[in-house]
Amino acid sequence: MSLPVNHRAKWTKTEFNNLLRECKKTTPISEIAKLHKRTVSAIKYKLYRHAMDLADENEDITWDELIYETNLPKYDLIDGFTKLKFDFEHIQTGKLPANHQTKWTDSDVKKFNTYLKNNVKIDEIALNLDRTIGAIKYKIIRQVIKLMGNKSQTFTWNDLIKFSKLTKIELIELFNNVNYDFSHVQNDSVNLFKNVLYKGVIYLLYIKVIYTVSLVLIHLFKPKYQ
Repeated sequence: MSLPVNHRAKWTKTEFNNLLRECKKTTPISEIAKLHKRTVSAIKYKLYRHAMDLADENEDITWDELIYETNLPKYDLIDGFTKLKFDFEHIQTGKLPANHQTKWTDSDVKKFNTYLKNNVKIDEIALNLDRTIGAIKYKIIRQVIKLMGNKSQTFTWNDLIKFSKLTKIELIELFNNVNYDFSHVQNDSVNLFKNVLYKGVIYLLYIKVIYTVSLVLIHLFKPKYQ
């Protein structure tokens, strides 16, 4: 039997993001492998690596969270971690929050906006709303995208970081996860240059006006000699 077309082909960001979405929809791994034209082993290996990254980033992550993110059973994850010699002793055995994957109520949204406005840490927001950190970050990125719906306003990365309480790296990763084009977000240095240039132009115009007014006044009050 011949190997799939994409066997050992490099993963693109788009393909990886599609993989994560398919996992969250609980698409069977065998079907995912067909969609990506890769072997089941290649799909599992990619998910093992993703789970390892998540476990490294969050010391309090639970098995249930990893199972949800990868759509792999616990025994399969343990088998993959063991083969890759990954230390998984710190992974918690706790269950997913009570509100996991439940619809956000108006009360939830109101509390969420209040927490965000008051600079409450993301892990605390997740704890208070009984949701995962991933769910809170997803809600935040949706709020950021909604904020940028105003095309007449220019946004810099610093603006988005202040609003979301997320790092630039986190914002970029989340934008990619939801396939959002963020190319119009400006670098802070570019925006600073524009501000300095604008103020410089205003200053030069001010000087020109003063100079012109001075010439007019001199002409008006210039002594007339017989």
